[in-house]
Amino acid sequence: MLGALGGSVGLGLLAACSGPPDITTDRTSGTAGATASARATGPARVRAWAASRGTPFWIAHRGAGDVYPEHSLPSYRAAVQLGAPCLEVSVNMTSDGVLVCMHDLSYDRTTTGTGFIADQPSSVLASIRIRQPQLGPAWVQQAPEVPRLEAVLKEFGGKVVLCLEAKDDRAYPSMMALVTRLGLLDSVIVKAYYSSVRIPQAKAAGLPIFSYLSPEDMNEPTIATAAARLDRNDLLVLPADTGDYVTYYPDALIAAAKAHRVPLMVYPVHRRADAEHYFRLGVSGAVTSDYGYTTTDRAAATSDSWASKRISSGEKPKMPDSRSLAGAWTSVNELTLGAEGDRQFITLGQLCPIPAAASQYRLRFSAAWDRLQADPSAVLSLAFCHLDDRYYEDGLSLSEGYHATMSPDGTLRIYRHSAAAADELLGEVRTPAVQGGQWVSLRLDVSPQSLIWRRTDQSDSAQVVVYDSAVRGGYLSIGRSSTDPRAALALREFSVG
Repeated sequence: MLGALGGSVGLGLLAACSGPPDITTDRTSGTAGATASARATGPARVRAWAASRGTPFWIAHRGAGDVYPEHSLPSYRAAVQLGAPCLEVSVNMTSDGVLVCMHDLSYDRTTTGTGFIADQPSSVLASIRIRQPQLGPAWVQQAPEVPRLEAVLKEFGGKVVLCLEAKDDRAYPSMMALVTRLGLLDSVIVKAYYSSVRIPQAKAAGLPIFSYLSPEDMNEPTIATAAARLDRNDLLVLPADTGDYVTYYPDALIAAAKAHRVPLMVYPVHRRADAEHYFRLGVSGAVTSDYGYTTTDRAAATSDSWASKRISSGEKPKMPDSRSLAGAWTSVNELTLGAEGDRQFITLGQLCPIPAAASQYRLRFSAAWDRLQADPSAVLSLAFCHLDDRYYEDGLSLSEGYHATMSPDGTLRIYRHSAAAADELLGEVRTPAVQGGQWVSLRLDVSPQSLIWRRTDQSDSAQVVVYDSAVRGGYLSIGRSSTDPRAALALREFSVG
């Protein structure tokens, strides 16, 4: 379903622009047709987009902020090349009045700079780069500049619809003056917090509104207050989770929000399951931080791309913006999970759904612990056959599936899990113990009737064989159940075949 949705929203609105280096041909197969349509229909206008977008529809959040440095030109370009018809852009202003694109009021979280943007002149931009190491060391080595709003408007204005928010309210008059000077008023939606004084000003000027709430605002009276300031030309945008990246809001609350008859969206959507959940409830659209992944229903690859030293579209830690939970890219082609005090599980969405999920397929990969601990929970865990891409970690399952584990003592196990019941051990076998720094090769074979889990670095034929056909979804996750940073787990050579 999502594949058709992602393609349709881009038609007529995507214009040609140079893409970042890792956008592959198969991921942008719709670009040429969308570009031709854009030339035929002329500049992107909000009214035309609203009339043709249908439901559900999409807006790109911080460009493609789960995969590219947020609010950077590479991030915006990636989202547009992947078909995004509308970009969300945050705006701040330097002490000398230069408008820049950045979410935070300070440089600290996302750049090499420090301090408040409003307190420093634009001259500091020459020495600042966007730095988000959770996206991989390649983006640290090739860190992009903080873009000026004028450059962004000149590159994308009229090619896509732009949702502009003045994060620093002082920037609002200058932001709108620049939009007016560039002749882009009919291509812009004003984004603002639901109680902002800018909402009535923008509506008085005839501009549509993207009004958003925070998790703390998610109750019926506050939603009603926000909706009362809007009409059918606007967007009421609610958070997709309660702030923990996994918990959805009650269906009844979403139904109450829908009753106000303002187009309803959720933000930010990181996973396909999040979008599908809210679309089933009748939400009109989603603001997504990974446009290339969430708007499709196909796998992008059959093996990992850890050698690229950058995160893949669809490759999801629990919190995509977390520096520690993303793991570390080590050696040439390894991803290492070793956060202090945290379990680490990664959804391998770039490989999913596995096309052969209902028939027979094989997973292969290698793993090593840098040092071994006595902690019996320090297991490697591979979750598979999941029905969707909701977050998984051992002991916290939000959907049905299985997980295969290996302990440092060499024990292999297969469990079945669900959100409603305790994990069920289906089978186990003992293999030789693992040494610190030793690479172990593992293989999982899935058929319609059986699950077979074994090591392939040993001549011993010991393996776990389970005959269970209850669940055959196409999604995978992998991780470590220990929170001990001294038991870091390295992974490499993951493939589906």
